[in-house]
Amino acid sequence: MTTTDSKAPDAPKANSQKVSYIFNFPNVLKKQFDVIIDRDSFEITRTSKQELPEWTSLDYKKCVHCPLKSKDTPRCPIAVNLYDLVNFFSDKVSYEKVSVVVLTESRNFQKDTDLQDGIQSLFGLVMASSGCPHMNFLKPMAFFHLPFSQLDEAIGRSISMYLLHEHYLSLSQPGYEVNFKKLEANYADVNQVNQGIAQRFQGLKLRDSSKNGLTILDAFASMLPWEFAEGLKRFDSLFNFKHTHTK
Repeated sequence: MTTTDSKAPDAPKANSQKVSYIFNFPNVLKKQFDVIIDRDSFEITRTSKQELPEWTSLDYKKCVHCPLKSKDTPRCPIAVNLYDLVNFFSDKVSYEKVSVVVLTESRNFQKDTDLQDGIQSLFGLVMASSGCPHMNFLKPMAFFHLPFSQLDEAIGRSISMYLLHEHYLSLSQPGYEVNFKKLEANYADVNQVNQGIAQRFQGLKLRDSSKNGLTILDAFASMLPWEFAEGLKRFDSLFNFKHTHTK
């Protein structure tokens, strides 16, 4: 991931895709974050060679369910990719008004919103593309990133992507039964990852923007099990239609 203050970034390489978040502040400050995602691994290509702080070390307040070993992966992949963001937003408050522009290869988005809303959207993209094993199931959603998605949109996209994954598994495994138990377990893991990142933030000299952005992002992971318990009733009316067939 790269950051710029005003200069337009170079075009991404042929085997990667780029999503740019541009934060425009009322005081004319402008900050751009370019997230470059490799099309083979679907993970962020990090180009910065800067020295990283202790809180990015894998064993620093390591997630209790982390399967990685420090001898192979000395740094937490999520913490490494969040570092530039957290560093920049360290003195910013969550309720500050900003205009956020998101540039993708196929379309652009713009929203006037609170800083924490823009941060949670960018955090979601970065965390899902960082290479954390517990986040890997979110790579398809990150690849088809939808900035500022509302709860209904996020739940619908998550379930749709999961069902597509299950479809491909059923093709390679005859008799495979599709169910949502794994998706619930996946989001339980995500919730623990979010808590682990929040633990890493503790002790840092941060105002509340990054912390609140992470809290908002975690709310979705916490909501999904409740949605399954309620039988996904929020989508009943949307899919309560009769099929028509033409001969």
